[in-house]
Amino acid sequence: AVQQALGFGGAAVDGIAGPVTVAAINANAAPLRLAWWVLTEREEFMQRLMEKTPAQRRFMFGWWKRTTVLQRRILA
Repeated sequence: AVQQALGFGGAAVDGIAGPVTVAAINANAAPLRLAWWVLTEREEFMQRLMEKTPAQRRFMFGWWKRTTVLQRRILA
């Protein structure tokens, strides 16, 4: 999600936070916007996971609680 938010495309999105990804994060002019985007992607992923695998719903409260805590820290 971070690589996509930074504008990486295609094969560059490998899901690994290597030196190129870390450099792009450090050079990002809007780190809070980037963090918010990643949290939004996390929420959407959780929703898709629960739709695909209903047994995962038992973890929903904890997932959303952690995401909400992080969102509040961004807004503080």
